[in-house]
Amino acid sequence: MSQPLVSVIVPVYGVEKYIERCAISIFEQTYENIEIIFVNDCTPDKSMDVLNNVIQDYPNIQSKIQIINHDINRGSAVTRRDGMTAAKGKYVIQWDSDDYVDVRFLEKMVALAEREDADITVCDMNNIYKDEIVHVHVNPPLDNIEILKQILIGKVHSGLWNKLIRRSLYVNNDIYPIDGLNVREDLSVMYRLFYFANKIAYLPDALYFYLIAREGSYTTTRNEGYQKNSLDIIAHINEFAKEYAWNTDLLGAFYRFKMIIYEDILYYGKPEYLIKNKRLFKGISLRFVSRTSFYSFMFSFSALMHYYGFSFCFWLINLLRKVKKVF
Repeated sequence: MSQPLVSVIVPVYGVEKYIERCAISIFEQTYENIEIIFVNDCTPDKSMDVLNNVIQDYPNIQSKIQIINHDINRGSAVTRRDGMTAAKGKYVIQWDSDDYVDVRFLEKMVALAEREDADITVCDMNNIYKDEIVHVHVNPPLDNIEILKQILIGKVHSGLWNKLIRRSLYVNNDIYPIDGLNVREDLSVMYRLFYFANKIAYLPDALYFYLIAREGSYTTTRNEGYQKNSLDIIAHINEFAKEYAWNTDLLGAFYRFKMIIYEDILYYGKPEYLIKNKRLFKGISLRFVSRTSFYSFMFSFSALMHYYGFSFCFWLINLLRKVKKVF
């Protein structure tokens, strides 16, 4: 097997408890032709102290490590972008510093990517819960549009960390994380990457270990920034869909994604955001509801009433919230 250079990009922020395990899993990779780019987003804890101590234990890999330090906290999107700008490999992989990987991750993934001449190579992952580890069988379609639809409706995770990507796919199509979009920043690049990808390969091995619901992470904090970024990603996909004239099926998947976001903000956030950005949700209807339980159907129904201006929807929404608390 040829040994093309692989760039491993790892953002570092608030991961003092996890960075040692992550770094060791990277430093002990069986694949040797790598560069490792840690981007310190001005972490307020001792993450970098822990990382530097681990680096000292691996003298043979120190020449392959680059550390980029931010003077101020810039958010995950800029952090990932800075890592991408520094990368020189044929392939790029972005790993989260609170997770870890199988030591043969790169060996197996590069072998498949080279054999299939793939732009994007996807593997299975393990979800780490408090009391168990669950193998997630991705089983993605290998057509780029079909997998993009599954990503939009949530059947395939949009995370970058289980996807080895040819760097030229980023560069040739000017695909980089969007400044300020620190929630769903993976999705903000993933829908574009898959849209332009020519060849996709799949390895049914669970090589990535994903920590579910880490306290304080963006995905577990539905704050105002989370809600705003959810609206931002819809706006970006809206523009992209118009520019590239998405077909009816792809738009249908996007409308289901919109519906999920609408319900999420309506339930957890501020309805005024939805009223102010009503234009973003053009096209949603009950036929795009992806969840089938009675509660989900009724909540979706109330969301649509809110969208179309029926005033009594607030009463129904509050009632549904009370019902959910009871059950």
